[in-house]
Amino acid sequence: MNSVEIYYDSTPSLTSTIYYVSTAGNDATNAGTRESPWRSLQYANDHAANGDTVVVSQGEYIEGNSSGYLNINKGLIWRGSSEVVVESNSTGYVMSIATEYNSTFNNFTFDARNLAQNAVAVRAASKNKSFVNCRFKNATSTALRLYDDTNVTVKSSQFYQGKTSGSSFIALADTGLNLENSSFYGDYSSYLIYGTSATSTRPINISGGEASASWRMAVRLLGNQNLTIDNVNWTFKDGSGRKYSFVNLNTAGASGKTNIKNSHFTNNAPNTSNPLFYFSGVGNRYDITLDNNIIDQTQNSFTNKIIVCEDCLKFSATNNTINNEAAQQSSTIWAKSLGAQIDLVKISGNKIKTKSINKFGIVVGSDTSTAGDNKIKQIEISDNTVYGAKFFDHNADTSLHSIFVGFNSNAIVLRNYVNGGGYGIIFKGDCDTDFAHVGGADSNILANNNINGLYAKGAKNVDFINNTIYSATGMGSRSLLKIAVNKTNGCASTGAYVANNILYKNDPTRQILKVDSDSLADLNLNSNLYWTGKTDVTQEYFNTLDANKIVADPLFANAANLTTPNASAQDFALLKNSPCIDAGTSSPKTLTDFNQNKRYDVPSVANREQTTDSYFDLGAIEYTKTENPQLASPTHPSDNIWYPNSQITVNVVGDSQTPLYRYLLTKDPNASSSQIAGSSKIKQNTIIQNVSSDGQWYLYVYAYNLDGKHSDNYAVFPFKVGAIAPK
Repeated sequence: MNSVEIYYDSTPSLTSTIYYVSTAGNDATNAGTRESPWRSLQYANDHAANGDTVVVSQGEYIEGNSSGYLNINKGLIWRGSSEVVVESNSTGYVMSIATEYNSTFNNFTFDARNLAQNAVAVRAASKNKSFVNCRFKNATSTALRLYDDTNVTVKSSQFYQGKTSGSSFIALADTGLNLENSSFYGDYSSYLIYGTSATSTRPINISGGEASASWRMAVRLLGNQNLTIDNVNWTFKDGSGRKYSFVNLNTAGASGKTNIKNSHFTNNAPNTSNPLFYFSGVGNRYDITLDNNIIDQTQNSFTNKIIVCEDCLKFSATNNTINNEAAQQSSTIWAKSLGAQIDLVKISGNKIKTKSINKFGIVVGSDTSTAGDNKIKQIEISDNTVYGAKFFDHNADTSLHSIFVGFNSNAIVLRNYVNGGGYGIIFKGDCDTDFAHVGGADSNILANNNINGLYAKGAKNVDFINNTIYSATGMGSRSLLKIAVNKTNGCASTGAYVANNILYKNDPTRQILKVDSDSLADLNLNSNLYWTGKTDVTQEYFNTLDANKIVADPLFANAANLTTPNASAQDFALLKNSPCIDAGTSSPKTLTDFNQNKRYDVPSVANREQTTDSYFDLGAIEYTKTENPQLASPTHPSDNIWYPNSQITVNVVGDSQTPLYRYLLTKDPNASSSQIAGSSKIKQNTIIQNVSSDGQWYLYVYAYNLDGKHSDNYAVFPFKVGAIAPK
């Protein structure tokens, strides 16, 4: 007999009995032993006692009590071989379980033969049940139906399609479910898991396994369950007329925590009704987290949203990779209030590729005024990468709103990289959308967006600080930065604060900054760099508005690559002679840059405002490179002289931001950088070392700044030790 794993209370007690069932057995004459097995599972259930074990040999078992199905009412341990198939002639069930005692089924196939509505039903108050290495097949309604007051574990099992489009793989009422490493296949099921209880609070945990099927929805819950989905690989197959949601929680007033993580979801079907992940219901209190998932939406004709969270108490989407092949009318992540208070929306660290030429990449709030205006207490949109249609097709005429905040003022948009959208970042609102110089856009890189890089539209007192906004030749951009009235409600974007930004446009015929007359009130432009390739800016709009402007090439580190529309974020680092270094205004809002390096005061560059705190560079990326240290020795000052003294003293001179050095003392004239970086370290500025023998020696030194970054190259000090030069 095959070895099997046993779960729950599956180990027989000292007083339990092991019974045997075989297709060659006999219920009427045999004793249920290995040598004299019974014929049916029903007979074994009826004659065994709670806690006993039933071992079932390979074969097909068509079971049925007076109702025509296998009725389990004992707490038994069932062990099957790899080819145990259980069937019935009932149109209701293959097997029904109704016992409060723990039960385990290992290595069974329950085949409804497209006849029975349910392969297996676990009745109310049946407590803990476990299915391991089982298969559930061909139910016309539900493969595994779970009733109230049960807790069920399914491990390493497979589910196969039912006959009709109304079927579910697993339907549960007030049930706890632990689903591990189990897989689902089929073309007709409406749901993978359907939770029908509006009051259930029992947890549902799904981990591992794969699915490839055509569903209406994968997970649909009506109650208040805590849901965890971890490390699954689910694919929607093509199937017309279906709604297709991987997860759908849509019940007014419902609550519960949902955590979807480390998983891969692929949509190969057009979607006309529901987002792929939909969390909604007026006044719900869901707490939703999606972290470290891959979501591939492969359909060009897809016209819905990928992720939507409405009225959720908290919503967090972090470190996900989302690829959307839809050509138009498709949004990626949308969080908004329908009227309820939302504590937190955090969208951070995601990488989004979308080919949709309109709609939204990341949106928080709404495009028009609603009951959800200013109902989100805290909005953080940070460290995301968004590639729009123009990144993939440089001729694409896209109006995609890459990052959009609408009618909610408590938003900080920080350290994002947007390339090839229609708009880079938009803040939109009405006369009540007042950011109060708390919210805004900081340290973002916005490249090659078709219409605007940064856009305030009816948003008051918004801050745009330390952003790099760039447009290559021929890449559009009506203006890199626009501050304007919302014409729908007549509210202007007054009080904007624009400081320390780089606005670089490779087209002197296009506008770099636009501010409409209604939004000029309390506008503060301060210490921004403007560059279109020309130094005569007397006719430019910003000339009189920004008294501390810089008009010069910012000297990006890889400027040659910037003529390529899909330039990467690294292209926007500054060269050490850039006019942007230490040229910013004092007291910015954040103390780290796009790469989360600390803002760095370069000692060799005078602070432009001549104050101790005005050392911020312009743009998103701070120049933080540490210069090579200067080395000098009072004991061995010349490389051309042989010194008898075997102890050398070397003074190390670095900049004021260098608290640490690493050094390597060796006779190797070609030491590698990795050897040096992994060598001894000092905090003082003097190195005193004894050499072990005469000869030519080398002292290699790396300097490290406050962020732990070492200089690009090391300094090397050669010296000779010996009483006389060797012959």
